[in-house]
Amino acid sequence: MPKKRKTAREQKQKLKEVKAYFGKDMNGERIQKSFYGKTLSEAKEKADEYKEQQKRGESVNSSIIFIEWAEKWMKTYKEPNIKSSTYQFKYKSFLETHLKPYFKQVKVANIKQIDIQNFINSKSGVTKDTQERYVYILKSIFESAIENNIIYKNPVNKIVFNSKASSTKKRTYNQAEVDTIIEFARTHKNGASIIILLKTGLRRGELLGLKFDDIDYKNNILNLKRSVADVPVNDILTTVVEDGSNETKNHNRQIPFDNIVRETLLNVKKTSEYIFPNAKGELNSPNNYSRRQYAHFMKDLRKKYPEIKKLTPHELRRTCGTLLYESGVDMRVLQKIMGHADLKTTSEIYIQDNVDFMKNEIDKVKFDKEYQLLIEKLDNKIIILTEYYEALLKMQNENKEYLSLKTNNRAARNFIQEIERARAAIQKA
Repeated sequence: MPKKRKTAREQKQKLKEVKAYFGKDMNGERIQKSFYGKTLSEAKEKADEYKEQQKRGESVNSSIIFIEWAEKWMKTYKEPNIKSSTYQFKYKSFLETHLKPYFKQVKVANIKQIDIQNFINSKSGVTKDTQERYVYILKSIFESAIENNIIYKNPVNKIVFNSKASSTKKRTYNQAEVDTIIEFARTHKNGASIIILLKTGLRRGELLGLKFDDIDYKNNILNLKRSVADVPVNDILTTVVEDGSNETKNHNRQIPFDNIVRETLLNVKKTSEYIFPNAKGELNSPNNYSRRQYAHFMKDLRKKYPEIKKLTPHELRRTCGTLLYESGVDMRVLQKIMGHADLKTTSEIYIQDNVDFMKNEIDKVKFDKEYQLLIEKLDNKIIILTEYYEALLKMQNENKEYLSLKTNNRAARNFIQEIERARAAIQKA
């Protein structure tokens, strides 16, 4: 029997090595770890101590297959507590499409941090937001495994995102476009639902779940109590009503509406208990609504206004939220209106994605400050009228981009009127 070759560490420090094995990795290879001591018994003692630590951390359920646990976690913690559409398209599809093909029959206890990192690396074709969602779900699955004594450490830690897909720019309408669309929608047969989406920020399913009994005309409030979704039932796409009892309480909420919405709702012909049913007066399918009523409206709109881009129903919801944010609505109020589970979600959507608006706000503060200084100087008679007029012209030239924005039309008009007044005063003098 050939003599065992000493490792570099053994040769340098004159230590003895003992190798121990701890199950198998994702590829079926044995997981090996070396322990060192001045004597073989010391090295073996360290190995035994490490094994005991592992035993104390892991339970007898360490043989559980990851996919089986992930499926059990989804059915136990998610399916009873969220809308069926959310469960089907966010969680179950992730399990079937991504987790099962990748992890196959690997045990929960054998999945390490590097395996999670390799999984995310294999999904470089999706956006960073999607990768972050994958990590969030995986972290929750392993966290529940810890709580159920299946593993003692969560491998979803310090994951690096490597997305090569560029994030799609969030599209919305500006206020001028919304005004044009609403005016067009007033006389279009499918226009009522468009006005409601733009003015209330409802989700498509929430819109189709609205009943006439949900309208409080006395207080101008919509009471959201349910949503409609298309979900697979026995592999058949079925339209179902979700009453919100299995979803976050924020989905069942009250939304105030203005006179435009009030007038629109009053003019909707009642053919069903639902405000926006299908052509037969029955519960409308979200997919059917998008393909028919919504698509027909957008087609007719772009015939008359080809310069207006076609957006999706969800982008109309985002438009509503964006315009509310830009008008100065408090972020917590906006969260309640949009039905977000937490303030972080609202902030990420309407602050991080609104760089142009933030730049405009900064320019506005700078502009207002400069203008106020000029007014103060004029009031104190520090500069004469001609200098004031020249300073106004200079400001106009330096702020052409700001004054040309449609959202600042009122400020621009007021500013131009002030220039004209200054010119008239000089001529009169």
